[in-house]
Amino acid sequence: MEHTIYDVLGVGFGPANIALAIAMEENEFSGTVRFFDTKPGPSWQEQMLLPGSDIQNNPLRDLVTPLNPRSRYSFTNFLFENDRLFEHFNLGMEFPLRREYAEYVQWVAQFFSPQVSYDARVESIRFDEESRLFELQLSGGEQYLGRSVVVAPGRTPRIPTQYQGL
Repeated sequence: MEHTIYDVLGVGFGPANIALAIAMEENEFSGTVRFFDTKPGPSWQEQMLLPGSDIQNNPLRDLVTPLNPRSRYSFTNFLFENDRLFEHFNLGMEFPLRREYAEYVQWVAQFFSPQVSYDARVESIRFDEESRLFELQLSGGEQYLGRSVVVAPGRTPRIPTQYQGL
């Protein structure tokens, strides 16, 4: 059986790996990338999207601005592209609403959807010493090979058993 060997395999596609995908694109990374997320689509902290709650963070601490203030993936550009920039300025709030920030995360994630498999639970990660490759096994039995793995499980980590002590 022949497998594609990816340069980067990402477990989870929340803010950390979305920011990684942005950085790779903006730095013209030419390798192959595949991300896996257990959720059915892009989301951010669904349990914490209470009406009127804010992110308690400066909106310039988004997925990209500290690294690239001119990025098309900034929170400010999200507001501009969705005709909400002036509305946001006039909210009279110090921080963005959590629901609005969740929409921002989803907006950015959709640009990378060709690189992401949703509804995909990674069951195991194994490193093969001989080939020097990582093997990801999904719950459906599919296997993916990669030269590197980035594990970004989110707030409630689901760390594979063999890595829990690390």
